[in-house]
Amino acid sequence: MFNRYHTVSNARMVYLSIPVKLNWLTSEGTDVSEHTGTLQVSPGGATVLVRTAPPVGADVRLTNCENKRTIFTTAAGIRPSLEPHILEAVLEFKLEDETFWGLSSA
Repeated sequence: MFNRYHTVSNARMVYLSIPVKLNWLTSEGTDVSEHTGTLQVSPGGATVLVRTAPPVGADVRLTNCENKRTIFTTAAGIRPSLEPHILEAVLEFKLEDETFWGLSSA
């Protein structure tokens, strides 16, 4: 599958909605926080639905609200969503984590 951001591997992406919290700093230094959900997840990152998108290249703290784990990511891309006034933010984990989403492969 084509990945227009050449980052998170779509071969391992799974469509799954998990509640998450995002935190990042604007270029002015203001802390931004948004509670949202994932569209796709993988051991290397996620696509999340957002109203306010972090700038590409921004460091984003991602918290999985189900298991309370936090991981540091980079905003790798932004694209429009099919839903009005919603964007899809592609987040790439700084370190891949097979267990972050609480999924196990059989």
